[in-house]
Amino acid sequence: MPARLLALAEEFASFHDDLRLLRVGEHLSREIADALAMRAGAISWYVQDVQKAAARIRLPLTPIAHDVYIRMTLLATQAATAADDLRITESLLHTLSAEEMAQRPGGRTKHVQDTLIEAGRHVDAARTLTALGAPDLVGAAADLAGAVRAQHGAEPAAVMSSSQYLCLLAVAQGYVSVDARAVEEAWLRLDRLSMATVRSLEARSWVTRAPHPLETSLSVRLYLTDAGRIALASRLDRSPAPASKRPAALAAQPARTRLR
Repeated sequence: MPARLLALAEEFASFHDDLRLLRVGEHLSREIADALAMRAGAISWYVQDVQKAAARIRLPLTPIAHDVYIRMTLLATQAATAADDLRITESLLHTLSAEEMAQRPGGRTKHVQDTLIEAGRHVDAARTLTALGAPDLVGAAADLAGAVRAQHGAEPAAVMSSSQYLCLLAVAQGYVSVDARAVEEAWLRLDRLSMATVRSLEARSWVTRAPHPLETSLSVRLYLTDAGRIALASRLDRSPAPASKRPAALAAQPARTRLR
């Protein structure tokens, strides 16, 4: 179950990336707005489906378990509201003709300009609603893992170092990128991350690289593989003991800090 939430976190991160790439009146069309609205609606449904599956486990309603259910309800509502905003965007763009949509910024009429500005507000709202979906789902996965473990007992956990654990958490949240220029450097938001840690995870086939959707062509983002999600899920809410030497960039970050 926690592994399903980690997969949903990746979908949230990918969806938010696509929203950040939009430029109303340039890259946004009625078709794109409609497709994104359907995608947001699907994400909301998936969150609710996982929530129902979690309810079938019949966990004791401890404060932590209650918080997990509430958090998933909020995430499903946020995705559904983002879908509504994108449907409004699609409706607004539908009032413009193909000729009006093709107008250059400097030659747009007031009607076209006002319509695009209003559409942009709804895209911004959808972007804001989904901005923290991935880290919130990772947090929910950790809490759920702890609740399931308390109810059904601990299962064998993947062996990993503290730095590997923290790196996997950050990858799950969509926050780790690698700059593949002359000398490879890994970044966790604005902090450098040990490339040795990244390579150790790649060697175990727990992470994979893909072109970064928001950066240059020389930058890639790390994503969890299926094996990586299972490994991280087995360790959620029971972080490995700190190593004697932890990379400085990771040492300053709590396990559930919203990284990058």
